[in-house]
Amino acid sequence: MTCIQAFETLKLGQARVEQKVDQIHEQTAKTNGHVADLFEKANANRERIGLNASEIAAIKASGSKLGERTWQVISALLIAGILAVAGYFFHTLIAYQAALSAAQKP
Repeated sequence: MTCIQAFETLKLGQARVEQKVDQIHEQTAKTNGHVADLFEKANANRERIGLNASEIAAIKASGSKLGERTWQVISALLIAGILAVAGYFFHTLIAYQAALSAAQKP
């Protein structure tokens, strides 16, 4: 084998190694891109989970306030009903007493 043949063989070997390095570099770039995409998606999912958790907390809080408001309305209606019945009773009692006193006058 002559020096020129040995040099050509080394050149071909170097070209194969450079091609393999380029392939590895391309695959690494693709893998890094996929990893970056996955990282962004994971962060987006974490943000959505956080937003969903805050929305659920707000809904639970509004639900408990709604229940509290419901009892306040029911209590107010009950008190208003009791006062209306008492007012009617006292009005009727006063009217009955007036009728009795009118009937007892000679």
